[in-house]
Amino acid sequence: MSVFRHLLVHPGCQVGDLASQLGMPPSTASRIVKILTEEGFLEIRAKENQALGISILEDVVPVVNSWVRGHSGP
Repeated sequence: MSVFRHLLVHPGCQVGDLASQLGMPPSTASRIVKILTEEGFLEIRAKENQALGISILEDVVPVVNSWVRGHSGP
């Protein structure tokens, strides 16, 4: 849930920033981003094989927004 909260406020952040802000190892953040991307929640924007940032897919933002509002825990 904290990943979604962070990305709602900071769309386009990088995995390293996400990990740092949420206090988790970069490998954990990478794994979470990979899973959420494969499940169709996130997109990774890249240019020439270099990740530019992570965002919640536009179609999914309303669902994630309501889900985040309904959960006050981490």
